[in-house]
Amino acid sequence: MADTQYKQLFSNPWLAEQFIRAFIDPDFVDEVDFSSLEQHPTESIGEADQRRLNDIMWKAGYRQGGDLYVLFMIEEQSKPEEQMVFRVCGYVNNWYAHLSVVQDMETGLPLIIPVVVYTGRARWRAATRLRDLVAIPAGSTISAPLVDAQYILVDEKRLVKEGRLPTDNIFAPLLTSMHTDMAEDFYKSYLETHDILQVAQQPASFIEKVENLIEKSQNMNEVEWFKTDKLSGVEQMAKRGFPKWQEEFFQRG
Repeated sequence: MADTQYKQLFSNPWLAEQFIRAFIDPDFVDEVDFSSLEQHPTESIGEADQRRLNDIMWKAGYRQGGDLYVLFMIEEQSKPEEQMVFRVCGYVNNWYAHLSVVQDMETGLPLIIPVVVYTGRARWRAATRLRDLVAIPAGSTISAPLVDAQYILVDEKRLVKEGRLPTDNIFAPLLTSMHTDMAEDFYKSYLETHDILQVAQQPASFIEKVENLIEKSQNMNEVEWFKTDKLSGVEQMAKRGFPKWQEEFFQRG
């Protein structure tokens, strides 16, 4: 299951840090003490239907003191979730209710940053802010006290298609290799992803998980000539080109 593979990826502290550096405001990132980064359990908080097994929560400290949480909500589906902003509101609210009981309220509640990682093909058009769904008459000043909530959206395929990937970060070649339709771009980004993981001294087991996710994204993991030698198989796929590759995949699949 791809959602299980995503959870395995985002459970890796090095990759979580890479993601936060890539997609969250750089001024904010400068305040984070990444040496304190630790995965926080996401057991059921609140009502039973709020439990989301594919969520990952990371906790870190500010350099000047205090805690913050980054909540990854993985959306492995073919189309956007129109109700996502309400789900985020409810889920974050349940977390704050939980934290208000287990933490010292005199120091204030920690910041929770919800991030929706969307892997589908269709463009994400659902609202990312509650404010965008509220009908307010033009020129009205009542919007000032409006309760608002929002999440950071990472629409993977759209970022690749529009060339808006971060630089100097593994998520540039990783997302390209997962979502590109160009064989040459795929081959280059696949090898670059592999090299970055090795330079970062990530375990072989984790590198294999990353490669398996890429292969699943490109429907590569069902053909025998690919299974025998991954890097050689990737090179063959690039030389054959995607149209020919996909035709062969369906013939053999």
